Amino acid sequence: MRPLNSKIIKQRNDEIIVYIDDILIPSDSIQENLSVLKKVLLLLKQYKFEINVNKCLFLKKEFEYLGYTLSPLGITLNVRHTKAISNFPRPKRVVEVQRFLGLTNYFRKFIKDYAKLAKPLQVLLPAILLQKQDAGQWAPISYYSQTTNKSEAQYHSYELEMLATFGNPEVVTSDRGTSFTSQEFSKFLSSRGIKHTLIAVAAPWANGIVERINRFLKSSLKKLIEDPASWHTWLGAVQYVINSTYHSSLKASSSRLLLGYDQRGHSDSKLVRFLDDLAKVEWDTESVRQNAQRLATETTNRIKAYNKDYYDSHYRKPTIYHPGDYVMIRDTNVKPGENKKFRPCYKGPYLVAKALDKNRYVIQDIPGFNVSSRPYNSILSPDRLKLWIKPVEPQVPL
Repeated sequence: MRPLNSKIIKQRNDEIIVYIDDILIPSDSIQENLSVLKKVLLLLKQYKFEINVNKCLFLKKEFEYLGYTLSPLGITLNVRHTKAISNFPRPKRVVEVQRFLGLTNYFRKFIKDYAKLAKPLQVLLPAILLQKQDAGQWAPISYYSQTTNKSEAQYHSYELEMLATFGNPEVVTSDRGTSFTSQEFSKFLSSRGIKHTLIAVAAPWANGIVERINRFLKSSLKKLIEDPASWHTWLGAVQYVINSTYHSSLKASSSRLLLGYDQRGHSDSKLVRFLDDLAKVEWDTESVRQNAQRLATETTNRIKAYNKDYYDSHYRKPTIYHPGDYVMIRDTNVKPGENKKFRPCYKGPYLVAKALDKNRYVIQDIPGFNVSSRPYNSILSPDRLKLWIKPVEPQVPL
């Protein structure tokens, strides 16, 4: 039926509606309808198409089209489908509930508050896959048909596929970019019960894991891309390398820790599977994953302890500030033409408004005293601060 669509629509696109082999000719008058009908019949004859007159309807004010009833009143449900819904037997099994919801969902735009009416039935459908552990307890392995909340129910089907793949995180740590400090992002996180932690300004080490991954990403993309605008097309390949690479600190790859096996790549072949079969290798992915996770945890804890001892022995402890203290901020911004040699290293004073966790402080202008024309409000780490001491005015002898 593709030739019918392409040839007829191409010449009469503004006068007719074609769906597969159904041709609909809407019009405002009998004369207009007959005129367009004559043109369509000539086109069908020209391209050697035949029609079944017994299946044709002419000059109808009300008729069925694609399961709906079209009339001067608009588009309504077909009586046959209405009876199918009202006479549907009471579901007694899960598959019958699914069948009934599938039938009614097709006509949901004709049913007021359909989502609200169908929710009691949809609640019956979620399922959970459990696996019995060695201790005899049942642990969840996977979930099916998670119920959406009021906001998520408005999502498009494509968006729902991306929702709650692994669940919502408890904490999101980010820098102070405008995309993360906006009200929209704050509302999004609070609606899902996610705590938002903003790192201090100019303190990339506060989010070291992300910065380390970014450094690897940038160096890898530089070697792969020719056009800088196409960097995003290589993210999948770089992500595969990150997930499949053996980490000395974890004693495994990320894939093995999460899935219990390493992901297959282009180098994998039938030869690898043949050698595994020949050696009678049988993989217990759950056992492998648990052993890998245990070893990774032990190794990571050992490396963390070593790094902490090294840091504590080589770096001095940060200065502790308290709300109400006056501080100076290390200023690294140099204006064009400004003399660097005689430029002050610190600017201020400012007020410590609040002390946060992990050595972070909310710094604001002193009430009634603004250093610059714009109000200052930021989160800084102690390495950028210095306690402000009120200068002593020299006494001039009389």
